[in-house]
Amino acid sequence: MSEKTYTLLSWKGEDQGMHSASEIKRMWEADEISGLFQVKTDSGNLSVQEFISFEQEQSEKELLHQQQLAQAQAEAERLTLERQRIEAETAQKMELEKMKLDQEQAEQARLDGEMSGKIYYVYMDGQKKGPYSKENLQVMHQGGKIDGSTQVWTKDLGEWVDLKGFREIVGGTATTPQYPGPGSGQYPPQYGPPQPQARPVRQMNVQHRTNVAQIAPPVAPTPVALITWGWLLFLPAPLLIGFIFGAIAGAAGMSMSTIYGIGMLIGAVCQIACLIISIVLICTPSTTGKVNGIIILVLLVLAIIISVLS
Repeated sequence: MSEKTYTLLSWKGEDQGMHSASEIKRMWEADEISGLFQVKTDSGNLSVQEFISFEQEQSEKELLHQQQLAQAQAEAERLTLERQRIEAETAQKMELEKMKLDQEQAEQARLDGEMSGKIYYVYMDGQKKGPYSKENLQVMHQGGKIDGSTQVWTKDLGEWVDLKGFREIVGGTATTPQYPGPGSGQYPPQYGPPQPQARPVRQMNVQHRTNVAQIAPPVAPTPVALITWGWLLFLPAPLLIGFIFGAIAGAAGMSMSTIYGIGMLIGAVCQIACLIISIVLICTPSTTGKVNGIIILVLLVLAIIISVLS
């Protein structure tokens, strides 16, 4: 691109020809023209000094403008590359998710193919496990992992029954109970198999209930030992220990104040132990344990209040 030229005028106003800004600046620095010379511009006539300052300012503005344009272009290219990178990562992620979904579908199809027959769930180790095929349960039964009392759920039965009723698994003369299938409206298949509950071994010919609800896991056993200790430490134990200690201490010649102090300490220890046992009973899953724990705790608190007030 050619450099713009300007008309140079002498101090008399005579035309000195067309010159570029760099030529005028060189002539000025070489003293070939004086400060009385003028340069004709679009804004009017300027002295040589004014023209050189004006051109220098315009050059700096142009340079700054070019730098800004270069920075904007570089930022636009960076954003374009970033967008392309994000699009590539998104496409790769979607492809991986699609591959994973395809693998899961293929695995599910394989499992469905393997379990094209009846599907079983078993309740063992305190939780529901499955699904299993008939062959899986046969191997588990032969290996001793499950036995005839293990509870089993199938979709066509719609509730938990004992394994010994499934002849196709345990063999022998056992017969599979006949219950209404999933199409009878007695069990909504979309909710999945319910949890089993602890109940007496039922006969295989008992009719399925009309409305099958979620069945809780087997109830925990009653903590008889904790209940017994709680009641012993609440009343009999402190009195018996205090009586025995008092008899021994009296025979040993101890003072009444010492015997009384030690007796109070024994009672406090028994009360603390009783309090701990009642809290443990309340936290147990057994309903009997909770009831006994609450009764012992209430009586213990009342006894402490009465002893403080008296």
